[in-house]
Amino acid sequence: MVAVVTGMSLVGMATSASAQGGTIPTAQTFSQCPIGAGLVPSSPGNSRVDICVYGVAQDGTIDIGALDTTFAGPGVVQGGSGLLGRGLTWANAIDGQSYSAPKQLLAMSVENLIGNPSGITPPPNSQVYVETAQAGQMAFGLASTGFAVVTEVALSFHLVNPLLGPNCYVGTTSDPIVLNLTTGTSGALTGSLGAVDPYGNFAGGLYTVGTEVVDNQFTVPAATGCGNGGVWDSAITSLEGANSPGSNTAILYGNYALALARWVKHHGG
Repeated sequence: MVAVVTGMSLVGMATSASAQGGTIPTAQTFSQCPIGAGLVPSSPGNSRVDICVYGVAQDGTIDIGALDTTFAGPGVVQGGSGLLGRGLTWANAIDGQSYSAPKQLLAMSVENLIGNPSGITPPPNSQVYVETAQAGQMAFGLASTGFAVVTEVALSFHLVNPLLGPNCYVGTTSDPIVLNLTTGTSGALTGSLGAVDPYGNFAGGLYTVGTEVVDNQFTVPAATGCGNGGVWDSAITSLEGANSPGSNTAILYGNYALALARWVKHHGG
């Protein structure tokens, strides 16, 4: 996602989109924008929310070693950032839910996930679902080099199946998976800005379609809490493979909208 504020103008790009069209944003699109909230990190002249951000990832893939997931949206990112081009900043949505997404289906049965151990009765449902949740500070802005947008999202992945117990996670609030999704280049992957404001009639700012964001540099922590006493932790962790930059991939498509906070406030968002 991208935008540059210069004086009174908002010019930019945004993240992920396979859709080649979309609903034109309104002030209500940004109803969760924390207008006037303090930014993290804060800096002189860039301490309060100036831009409202709303993005929807419609589809994509997230692959961690042998743990592959086809992402099915909508995955929503919403909140606020500061003046773009002055570093990555963020303020969470008013309700605190800056990131949300439906549960995803892991492309592996629970039996394969835990290494097909002997003496285990397969459950009636062997599917494993992945519930993702925000697990730390987010950030949004322009990359320090090149004209690319970066959206930083800290996540936990909750692996759900009765055999795994209630607390099987890859990534936690104390040790999250951090995706730095970019419209530029990340390792062997390169994203795309797509089309900016294709209808040309969103007065509050801009939105994009046909944009792709990627991350080929993230790593993930070991699995924890999987099975009684963490009995399946090592089996699941082994599927993460080398788990070094370049071995994992995230590719997401969707559309993003950006608006000046003062426009949203004026129009009652």
